[in-house]
Amino acid sequence: MKSVWSRLPLYLRPFAYFVYRYILRLGFLDGKEGFIFHFMQAYWYRLLIDINRDEQSRAAQPRADAVAHGNDSGDHFTAPSDADAMANPEPERLRN
Repeated sequence: MKSVWSRLPLYLRPFAYFVYRYILRLGFLDGKEGFIFHFMQAYWYRLLIDINRDEQSRAAQPRADAVAHGNDSGDHFTAPSDADAMANPEPERLRN
């Protein structure tokens, strides 16, 4: 079942989860409380998971493309070397 779940499109999965839990697993027998629980579980919790996964994949995509194409312009921290310290002995707060 997990392999089928992972292959579904992201925003179709909450609907499929609701149909599975409420209809196929007989959640409608729980009455109004069952409907509210399965609706909230599918369209609130599962949808938020899909939204977060989509945001993470979109945020990672430009970074992966830049690295793959050699245009890595990410913000990298490099510690100052001893030569830099010797060239500028004044602390940064004193420089203008």
